[in-house]
Amino acid sequence: MEEIKKREPLYKEIKEILKNDILNRKIDLLSESKIIHQFKVSSTTARRVLNELEEEGFIERRVGKGSIIVLPSEKNIKELGVIFFDIYDPDQPFISEVVKGIEEKSIIKNYYLHLYTTRKKPISENCDSSLYHIITRRKIDGLFILSPISKEDIIFLKKERMPFVVIGNIYSEIKVPTVTFDYENAIKYVCEVLFGYGYKKVALVTGPKEENGIKRGGYFCLLSYKKFLKEKGILYNSKLVKEVENRQDYGYKVMEEFYLLDEGERPEAIIITSFKASEGALKFIKDDWKVFIVPFTDGDIEYSFYIKCSYREIGKKAFNLLEKQIEEGIEVLEKKRVSLEVINELEKGGAYEKKEF
Repeated sequence: MEEIKKREPLYKEIKEILKNDILNRKIDLLSESKIIHQFKVSSTTARRVLNELEEEGFIERRVGKGSIIVLPSEKNIKELGVIFFDIYDPDQPFISEVVKGIEEKSIIKNYYLHLYTTRKKPISENCDSSLYHIITRRKIDGLFILSPISKEDIIFLKKERMPFVVIGNIYSEIKVPTVTFDYENAIKYVCEVLFGYGYKKVALVTGPKEENGIKRGGYFCLLSYKKFLKEKGILYNSKLVKEVENRQDYGYKVMEEFYLLDEGERPEAIIITSFKASEGALKFIKDDWKVFIVPFTDGDIEYSFYIKCSYREIGKKAFNLLEKQIEEGIEVLEKKRVSLEVINELEKGGAYEKKEF
């Protein structure tokens, strides 16, 4: 008999034990008599357990065959969800492009894709929400987390043994499957190139560093930037670092701010990791300020040197990682200690040569 902690209600304790066994492929068939014998409980409790497991989609009861185990990988219809805070702004490419990448893979693999918004309300505390219901009742096979939900919600998903992948945000204190762009190596690479061509005064324009205690891309960009300066013996100058939203007008505005600095303080080169901000910055031209811009982009552009990071490819990578959990069980990632999947596409357009403006 399995040891059960003396907590009420008892049927929930048993249900959780059996859910773990099902997800770990330890059970092929389940019956009322088996539960009664294994846990030494009444037929009423055993039926309650079976009812709960059926409601949550873990078993199918068939006349004359008992309860058949239903694994996510064996379902005829598989459904995935994408979680973010709000309906996305069409001017913000991240969510829309990532979702397109996920959807492309979903169509090929015959998965249905659904979108869910949280309005920044904790999932685990909002018990009346449809999202809470589909998670706890196993009405969804896996989730993509695009907005930085709380650590408590991540723990909630792990407790519910829900396959999920975090996209673009880093939970450094919790081990979770994550897909993000390798900003640290990208910034190091760009700085090395610029330094090699004589640019010593390099500015960094990047996105948010942290939200709700969760590290974002800007954190790793700044970390790598500071590390590079220290290695080269260059004093860090806070005037050359800007945090902006991913919008064109922000990119243009930050260029104006750099231009208004004293001539001797203006940067010689600027790395801009926000895609839309890069577009705005490239439109800023002044004859008396010859600055070299290294933009991060989502696609190929006609420019001498840029860094490409495809949001759509990130979505496809995330799908592969989530499907692996669904098909092989969520433990497959923990056993292999895979906590971070990196996309690292450093591309140049043309030669690494100084570009005169």
